[in-house]
Amino acid sequence: MSVSNYLEHIKTIRIPPVQNQTILFQLEDEMTTELRSRFNSKWTDGDDAILLVTVHDYEIRPIAYDVNALPERYRMRVVLDYEFRDNVKSKLVDAKRDAEYHRDFYVVTGRGEQPEDEQTARQRLLRDVVDELYYTLAEQW
Repeated sequence: MSVSNYLEHIKTIRIPPVQNQTILFQLEDEMTTELRSRFNSKWTDGDDAILLVTVHDYEIRPIAYDVNALPERYRMRVVLDYEFRDNVKSKLVDAKRDAEYHRDFYVVTGRGEQPEDEQTARQRLLRDVVDELYYTLAEQW
């Protein structure tokens, strides 16, 4: 249940494919699918609103090493721009440039967290990003 009814007049949303400016081609499909799934829990497909997302940076880098100088923990980072427009009232609801999100994950056991591979960590990061966008844009939390 929404804590805000600021967009009561919006019944539908269009989410075009995410524009991916990184070398990781999977990002476009993965993030587009996640966005559509999450936002379609509130609105159906249509043109009352539009959400445009561009991912322009994605990186993974080691942030912790074991005694043999082998990476055991990584930080995954994604940077994106988004624009959310209300087409019914012809106004920009929200937009942000260089929104940065990250997720740290282990690739070894025994560190208090389950180890993850890159794909699992990326899926969790994208889910977190989409949840944050949803609550910011659709629910105004």
